[in-house]
Amino acid sequence: MKNIYGLLLALGLGVAGGVFNWAYLRSEAQNMVMTRFIGLASDVERGHRLEESNLVAVPIPSDNVKNLDEFGIRYSALQSVLGQSISRYRKAGSLLVREDLETPPTEIKLGANEQVVWIPVDARTFVLSMVVPGDQVSFIVPSAPGAVKSIVEGGDPAANPPQTAAASDAPTTLGPFTVISMGNRLGSPEVLKAAKIPQLQENLMGIKARVDENHKLQDALVAKLLSVLYSTNYRPLGVLWKPQGSRRK
Repeated sequence: MKNIYGLLLALGLGVAGGVFNWAYLRSEAQNMVMTRFIGLASDVERGHRLEESNLVAVPIPSDNVKNLDEFGIRYSALQSVLGQSISRYRKAGSLLVREDLETPPTEIKLGANEQVVWIPVDARTFVLSMVVPGDQVSFIVPSAPGAVKSIVEGGDPAANPPQTAAASDAPTTLGPFTVISMGNRLGSPEVLKAAKIPQLQENLMGIKARVDENHKLQDALVAKLLSVLYSTNYRPLGVLWKPQGSRRK
């Protein structure tokens, strides 16, 4: 009998210990300090303006937050997010990050001796939306002699117009040039679309050109390109494209 009573006592103490341990852990969990971040309660398409119904608070133990503040958005900043457009498709259940709300660049960044030259491009010969400022391109041009020297030295190309290329001349390429803008687009088309800013005049490509302190063109390659454009009455050019870096976003 004593063995039975001992066994029952041991079982009772085990159950009681388990109950007390569960209660303790639950109490600790309730007392744990949490930090709430914004998550997505539903799938959102690129360009969608965020509404409160799209968002949910995601509690994360404060001890585990670490560097999450660098890219996540706290739920306390919810009002600053509402109405903003999202720059890419996101699935429900993921955290909203700052990159999702990226805004388009608003200015062109140039060096002290750099300016932008606008080049008409043939939208039928390449995909405009795939070219992002910072990429490099070469232009497909007719094999026409140009007044390069007079342009570089500040001469008037109209006074010495270059000869027009013969129809039988095979085209060649000029480049590379660094793209500064595609019309009014200074970044990726996804970000511009997310901000609901219309893309205008993407058939005009802005490229970088070097000038001296008197704003005279010092870039022989750009000068040759302009020479060709003068000779063809600014006929749109075909493009050879090289993406910036090895990966595209």
